Amino acid sequence: MKKELKKFAIILLSFALVTGFALTSCDSDLEMGDLGQLNEDSGFGVTQNVTTTSNRTGTTNGWDWEYWQSDRGVSNGTMTVNTNGTFSASWNASSGTRGNFLARVGKRFNNQSHTQVGQITITYTANNFNPGNRNNYLSVYGWVMGSPLIEYYIVESWGDFRPPGGSAAGTFNGYDLYRTTVNGPHVQGSGNFTQYWAVRQSKRTSGTIDVTAIFNEWNRRWGGMNSNLREVMLKLEGWEAPSNGTYNVTAYTLRYGNTTLGGSGTTTTPPANNNPPSNNNPPANPPASGSDTRLTFSNMNFQSNQGVSSYSVSNGSLNVNYGGQFREVRYNLQNAVNLANCSAIVVNGASANGQTAIKFYNSSGTELFVMWNNRSSSATDWTKTLSSAERNNTVARIGIMSQDTGSYSATINSVTFRGAGSSSGGGNTTPPSNNNPPPNNNSGSTFTFSQMSFQSNQGVSSYSVSNGALNVNYGGQFREVRYNLPSGVNLSSINQIVVNGTSANGQTAIKFYNSSGTEVFVMWNNRSSSATNWTKTLSSSEKNNTITRIGIMSQDTGSYSATINSVSFR
Repeated sequence: MKKELKKFAIILLSFALVTGFALTSCDSDLEMGDLGQLNEDSGFGVTQNVTTTSNRTGTTNGWDWEYWQSDRGVSNGTMTVNTNGTFSASWNASSGTRGNFLARVGKRFNNQSHTQVGQITITYTANNFNPGNRNNYLSVYGWVMGSPLIEYYIVESWGDFRPPGGSAAGTFNGYDLYRTTVNGPHVQGSGNFTQYWAVRQSKRTSGTIDVTAIFNEWNRRWGGMNSNLREVMLKLEGWEAPSNGTYNVTAYTLRYGNTTLGGSGTTTTPPANNNPPSNNNPPANPPASGSDTRLTFSNMNFQSNQGVSSYSVSNGSLNVNYGGQFREVRYNLQNAVNLANCSAIVVNGASANGQTAIKFYNSSGTELFVMWNNRSSSATDWTKTLSSAERNNTVARIGIMSQDTGSYSATINSVTFRGAGSSSGGGNTTPPSNNNPPPNNNSGSTFTFSQMSFQSNQGVSSYSVSNGALNVNYGGQFREVRYNLPSGVNLSSINQIVVNGTSANGQTAIKFYNSSGTEVFVMWNNRSSSATNWTKTLSSSEKNNTITRIGIMSQDTGSYSATINSVSFR
């Protein structure tokens, strides 16, 4: 956990920039004497296991990694990185020396914000975890390159000392939260920087970490987490002699956005039969008025797997086996389909033992809309009638996601884009009719949900609109339903946003999005037993946005309901 570089680190860094010497990592863990020893592993995409006993960074099969030890008393330090992201390490710091050792594996993000990267989760198992004594621990680690500059830790387990010490500022999802300030060398030079900590209330050596949820909670409390994200790394660290320990991370999966790295022993790759046959000619784009475009999964290319247990394509049908809720496999269309001439989308499939969602994305990977609650014991047509607003989109990707917990399977046979004038047939999976927006009118800048159009449901149990009010029933934390405003609201002349609603048994967040689907800001911790005005006063920077979408999200676990009556821009 040592934070200082040696005395002339900044001088060396300046020299390196002048001479062209490439420093691939200069974290606060690195000392002056070690920077010269740090070597970049040659070649992106190295596919063999790597073992090192000297300071080094590299990339193996898409995983970024780093080994570092100080030159003051650490002996017999070693690290092995496997092609599936699992890794092992050991060290021994002699008595009477300071010592410091780290081994970390994960992903560097080239300074995208975590909202640009997408949802980040880590699932891991660290067998033979022996942290020894002193300040040794297992954590998720990285830097956020903004103002303030933030070094962050999500600590899962530790040795004798539970970092960072002191009293917690709060709790979140089984973690104690801390914010500390450090004055010393850091990744941008030297001076003050901030540390954010989430330390588990009880040690563990395996589990799933919702990294994005912790980032969002830190940002809600203290801000700063939406700046550029340097990396997300699972790190094993030991420091202060006498100290020794061993680690063996035997399972490691890192999911971010549409990408999954690793797994329990294998790297995620699409099955061979997901490659489209050469004789599949792409369909016309867009469909002619009155005609249909029917696609099977032989007409599509595998894009990503978000935790699905197994999947395969046979005779054009996608067969998916789920092992839990909100697992998703995504496929790209060979040619994107412009919805301008489409009246409906019809999905043919079977999902006997669980409800399956069909999600539609544009070429940027932004979710456009969802067909929810599709369940049947035999092949059935599930139909979504498109609104005029939805027909302004082009679909380039399709996701098949589990809505129910437990294990179940689904088979999706085809996706048909119905031309305008065709008979849509099938069951109705569109939102209730009172979700259709009336003629666009921003007068008064107060909107009810009768004036908004349904956009997507992110796991909400049920929802309905009555007399303009949205009634939402939640069955767990971070479930969200989203609605589009009849037109965007430019905030340049708006001072406050006032939401009127009731949320008696749980806290509800009101989220605001721009036209790109990017979350701009959130009104947190709204809870009341009767209809109440929740007010957000806008900062000057927040006034630089235009709001087109609103999300109503659960913050508490368990089941509770909320009613949102109106949203006013004042």
